[in-house]
Amino acid sequence: MAIQRQITPDEFMNTVFPQENLMHWEVPLIAHPAEYTDKVTGAKRSFYRQYAWNPRSTLLNQPRGWTFCISTVVAREKIRRRLQDLRNTFVIVCGTKASPPPVDPSYILETSPDNFQYGYLIDPLYVGEGGTGAQWVDGLLLALAKRGWNDAGCRGAARVVKVPGAVHKSGFITRVTRWAPHDVWDADELRRAFGIEAHEMNVRRTRARLRTELARGDIKDPVLDWLIAKGLVVQVNDRGFAELAECPWAHEHSKTADGAGYSPLDYGQVGRSFRCLHESCAHRTFRDFMDRLEFLYPDDDTLYRLVRRCSTTDTHFDTKALQKMMRDLRRQQQQVGVLS
Repeated sequence: MAIQRQITPDEFMNTVFPQENLMHWEVPLIAHPAEYTDKVTGAKRSFYRQYAWNPRSTLLNQPRGWTFCISTVVAREKIRRRLQDLRNTFVIVCGTKASPPPVDPSYILETSPDNFQYGYLIDPLYVGEGGTGAQWVDGLLLALAKRGWNDAGCRGAARVVKVPGAVHKSGFITRVTRWAPHDVWDADELRRAFGIEAHEMNVRRTRARLRTELARGDIKDPVLDWLIAKGLVVQVNDRGFAELAECPWAHEHSKTADGAGYSPLDYGQVGRSFRCLHESCAHRTFRDFMDRLEFLYPDDDTLYRLVRRCSTTDTHFDTKALQKMMRDLRRQQQQVGVLS
């Protein structure tokens, strides 16, 4: 229904996350875009500065591009929204670069002129530990994208979306244009209302990657060594990723601030992976990453051998050729100084 007044950010958050539905060990998370200057390259890099939200907080009164996570996270001193930090999803949000969905939402938020997000309040759905709840949310959002009602890059129980009163980079102030907070759905009833069959949501067959305690200096991965030797790594951070100077698909990005990274073998998580925060790269895998590097460096014999021998789930390299390759790359890497 159309509204006669504007909904404040705190009123909005109180409605999406009713205090009586929150357990003592979970909190809503809010965040705003921020930047830092890379000490190595001098480049500007983007990230989200994250905070716990509660009804007494005044943070949302600050004029920033505020967002909130659609799921609560574990209450701790340092708030994070990794998959293992999530607890309950309270709202399904679709839209932005998509067609209006056919089901009336609990709210509509205009995020920029003529761009809208459609929010569906749901009974709390447990998504902790990357289990079936998190897979359900991800599957529903991707199924909605296939119908044209959601942006394929905006999915997952850890996604963040705008709150009312957030400042868009153009200066536009986000605002609620429909407000029906009493329309709260059971998760599966919402799926059926969209006409999505359960089998349509079996879209991502992945196994949860187990965490590891491998120290940065103990990484033994010839792919990482090759990337460093080529000068493609800015730094190996303590979050399980080697930050890349540029995404291999940067030419497809609408902006250059989105970060790309490679997760070395068994560092942070078992196996390897590639990730880029840009929506056009949401589907890219480690194998896509290696294939792209082979295209960009067609005459590199070392890379050719890496592409042929290294998989996502390798746990060791026992051939003499790879052992020699790692020794050669380690010598080159000493001159770069990315790893200590």
